[in-house]
Amino acid sequence: MRYVVCGVPRSGTSMMMQAIVAAGVEPWHSESFRPADRHNPRGYFEHGDVIRGRSTECPSGVCVKVVGPDAVRFVTRSDKVILMRRGGHAVAASQAEMGFPAGRTTAMLDHAVERLASDIPWAYVADYDYLVDTLDFSGVAGYTGLPAEAMATVVDRLLRHHTEVLP
Repeated sequence: MRYVVCGVPRSGTSMMMQAIVAAGVEPWHSESFRPADRHNPRGYFEHGDVIRGRSTECPSGVCVKVVGPDAVRFVTRSDKVILMRRGGHAVAASQAEMGFPAGRTTAMLDHAVERLASDIPWAYVADYDYLVDTLDFSGVAGYTGLPAEAMATVVDRLLRHHTEVLP
């Protein structure tokens, strides 16, 4: 069994990876692939071969991050999958700040998350804003069996660059 964190870029996947690591699970990532920067000063927790779609292999018992639609090809029924959800407006604003290609509408981003949830029906859907606002990781803990208190320690509200603001 693996812990797989998935979602669209800028939806809170790095924060959830940090939370799972804080709960004692080893991350499967390559720090040199995408080093920490001002947008994610604690790092992205991405494995280059997984992010590029070149590999679906990783050891059992680790946590791994898969962003975008490749999650569907990567996960197995035995994985504990945490799908990060964050409002499309906040994701689009955060992506724009990082220089992502223009043209991604909030509706497209929201649809991408709903599609992943539909394609991976056993996934636990975690709401980024709820977790940051409340520090309540009990739902994630109930699904994964990991300690909620340890996971909540990673939240840094100062890193919350964008919130859901309707146009």
